[in-house]
Amino acid sequence: MVGDPAAISVGPSEGEPYCPHHWLIESPDGETSEGVCKLCGATRRFANYSYRQTMSPTRRAPASQHNVL
Repeated sequence: MVGDPAAISVGPSEGEPYCPHHWLIESPDGETSEGVCKLCGATRRFANYSYRQTMSPTRRAPASQHNVL
Protein backbone atom coordinates (compact mmCIF):
# COMPACT_ATOMS: atom_id res chain seq x y z
CA MET A 1 0.00 0.00 0.00
CA VAL A 2 1.21 3.50 -0.82
CA GLY A 3 0.91 6.54 1.44
CA ASP A 4 -0.75 6.78 4.83
CA PRO A 5 -3.07 3.84 5.55
CA ALA A 6 -4.92 5.99 8.11
CA ALA A 7 -6.18 8.17 5.23
CA ILE A 8 -8.25 5.25 3.93
CA SER A 9 -11.45 4.70 5.86
CA VAL A 10 -14.42 2.37 5.65
CA GLY A 11 -17.23 3.67 3.44
CA PRO A 12 -20.76 4.15 4.78
CA SER A 13 -22.23 1.26 2.76
CA GLU A 14 -21.23 -2.40 2.69
CA GLY A 15 -18.06 -1.79 4.73
CA GLU A 16 -15.92 -1.42 1.61
CA PRO A 17 -12.71 0.63 1.86
CA TYR A 18 -13.09 4.25 0.76
CA CYS A 19 -10.28 6.46 -0.47
CA PRO A 20 -10.65 10.15 -1.41
CA HIS A 21 -8.08 9.63 -4.21
CA HIS A 22 -5.27 12.14 -4.60
CA TRP A 23 -4.04 11.45 -8.12
CA LEU A 24 -0.43 11.91 -9.20
CA ILE A 25 -0.61 12.02 -13.01
CA GLU A 26 2.41 11.49 -15.23
CA SER A 27 3.38 14.13 -17.79
CA PRO A 28 1.31 14.14 -21.00
CA ASP A 29 2.72 11.93 -23.74
CA GLY A 30 0.17 10.66 -26.23
CA GLU A 31 -3.61 10.38 -25.81
CA THR A 32 -3.60 9.29 -22.15
CA SER A 33 -1.46 9.49 -19.03
CA GLU A 34 -1.45 7.08 -16.11
CA GLY A 35 -2.30 8.34 -12.65
CA VAL A 36 -1.56 6.69 -9.30
CA CYS A 37 -3.37 7.56 -6.06
CA LYS A 38 -0.74 8.61 -3.53
CA LEU A 39 -2.98 7.38 -0.69
CA CYS A 40 -4.01 3.86 -1.76
CA GLY A 41 -1.97 3.06 -4.88
CA ALA A 42 -4.97 2.71 -7.22
CA THR A 43 -4.22 3.41 -10.90
CA ARG A 44 -6.30 5.06 -13.61
CA ARG A 45 -5.78 6.38 -17.16
CA PHE A 46 -6.56 10.07 -17.78
CA ALA A 47 -7.27 11.64 -21.19
CA ASN A 48 -4.81 14.35 -22.25
CA TYR A 49 -7.46 16.52 -23.88
CA SER A 50 -10.50 18.46 -22.86
CA TYR A 51 -14.04 17.89 -24.10
CA ARG A 52 -14.72 21.63 -23.79
CA GLN A 53 -14.38 23.63 -26.94
CA THR A 54 -12.29 26.75 -26.70
CA MET A 55 -14.30 29.94 -26.74
CA SER A 56 -13.73 32.27 -29.63
CA PRO A 57 -13.50 35.95 -28.86
CA THR A 58 -16.85 37.70 -29.02
CA ARG A 59 -17.26 40.43 -31.55
CA ARG A 60 -19.66 43.30 -31.16
CA ALA A 61 -21.47 44.82 -34.05
CA PRO A 62 -20.71 48.47 -34.69
CA ALA A 63 -22.92 50.86 -32.68
CA SER A 64 -24.70 51.94 -35.88
CA GLN A 65 -26.14 48.41 -36.28
CA HIS A 66 -27.63 48.13 -32.76
CA ASN A 67 -31.41 48.32 -32.52
CA VAL A 68 -32.54 51.36 -30.59
CA LEU A 69 -35.90 51.28 -28.83
